[in-house]
Amino acid sequence: MDILEAVAAGRGVTIIPEDAELMTVEAAEALSVSRPSLIKLLNEGVIPPRKVGRRRLIRMEDVMAY
Repeated sequence: MDILEAVAAGRGVTIIPEDAELMTVEAAEALSVSRPSLIKLLNEGVIPPRKVGRRRLIRMEDVMAY
């Protein structure tokens, strides 16, 4: 479904740059999975995170590839 169809159907649309980095909560939301499920994927190396201090950031590009 393209953006115009989604808007016409009354659905919300979020535009995120491909080079954006998401926190785990945001990435889980984008994938429609629970945060614990996403953490499992990160720990298994299925989706590569980047550590910044204690936080894990996930590239939007990797989220979309999954």
